[in-house]
Amino acid sequence: MYNVEISQRYVDDMNATTNYISNVLCNLDAAIKLKDKADTVIDDIAKNPYIFSSYVSKIKLKSEYRKAKVNNYYIFFRINEERQVVQVARFLFTKMDFSNINEIL
Repeated sequence: MYNVEISQRYVDDMNATTNYISNVLCNLDAAIKLKDKADTVIDDIAKNPYIFSSYVSKIKLKSEYRKAKVNNYYIFFRINEERQVVQVARFLFTKMDFSNINEIL
């Protein structure tokens, strides 16, 4: 089991997403279910992060990132084997333009 570090950017992404779903789309139940599902996926990542695919970018990234899909969103994370830590970086809409991925991650 890996320890999990959640970045502030992930927290901000999740808050923005759930606020939009609950306040703009007026669907609090869907926002809660999405957050709960993301938490479950993060638990799965901590158990075995290698079951999730590597993110393949057209440009070279500073680190290898993996992605886990939660409904219409990706949880981007990287694995630090030396420290036995999974670093959860972002929670992003799957249809987002990832052409500037170095700036995003």
